[in-house]
Amino acid sequence: MVTGLLRKLGRAGRRSELTWRYSNNLAPTVAYRFKRTPLSGESARVMTDLDRDGVAVTTVDKLMGTDSCCAELKVFSRKGGD
Repeated sequence: MVTGLLRKLGRAGRRSELTWRYSNNLAPTVAYRFKRTPLSGESARVMTDLDRDGVAVTTVDKLMGTDSCCAELKVFSRKGGD
């Protein structure tokens, strides 16, 4: 009887957003808050637009810069992944 009740409470706790947010993910959340790097350039502009308007528009080239593998990925996707 007690075991069944504990099992039900455990399942209910795993489904709870409060348990997930404040118990299971507390350490990673706190670490992220203290170690994250500030955004700059296009990333900062996009975040500002998202906060203000709820939507932001940009391009991969502006967001990732010229050093990204975006051009190679575009060519690969046009070939159909072969």
